[in-house]
Amino acid sequence: MFKAFRQLETNIKRVENPALRKAASYAQDKLKQNTPHWNGKKSNGKRGAYMQEHATDHIVTGSVKNGAIDVGYDKEVSWRVHFTEFGTIKQKPQAAVQKTQKQIENEVANIIANELKRGLGL
Repeated sequence: MFKAFRQLETNIKRVENPALRKAASYAQDKLKQNTPHWNGKKSNGKRGAYMQEHATDHIVTGSVKNGAIDVGYDKEVSWRVHFTEFGTIKQKPQAAVQKTQKQIENEVANIIANELKRGLGL
């Protein structure tokens, strides 16, 4: 029985990383859809140099570590994402990350479960 459990553990580790990467790819696509994309226009007509980089172009997926994988923004834009996420004195919160988390939680769990089942032949 212990031998069977060790074998199952080995098989799970083999299929876990691809399952997590597939779920992360889905999460990355949804985050990109929900992230606000600035059209380059302001009411006063001015454009700041810091706004030339769109957050949607900087959504990345990390590598699998300890059964987890990160999806988010790279270092170039991550410092300013919290302004759009939580708002400022002059801007209402847009909550793209929170919205995405709520939208995808069930589907991500399903993707991982289905990939593990398929990989283990269940």
